[in-house]
Amino acid sequence: MLYTSPLPAVDIPVAPVTEFVLRRVNDHPEKPALIDGTTGRTYSFAELSDVIHRLAGGLVAREMRGVVRGGVRVAPAPRVRLERQERAREPFG
Repeated sequence: MLYTSPLPAVDIPVAPVTEFVLRRVNDHPEKPALIDGTTGRTYSFAELSDVIHRLAGGLVAREMRGVVRGGVRVAPAPRVRLERQERAREPFG
């Protein structure tokens, strides 16, 4: 079954998240840029920009130890409990 929103459609930019965030951080530093759907944790544009820069800096610092531009690395992600996954599959309403 297809669910649609009663709200107007949202424009989703065709741009990498880093580019999208970094272009807007000075205009809305405290506005939410990312909301973790499983935990509800909100990251502002300023917080997300800081995370992006720290990650990039860490990758650059590790280039001497085998991390190379264009290479493939694994990014660990938090585990989501099965109950949360099952609730996410339940129909709304």
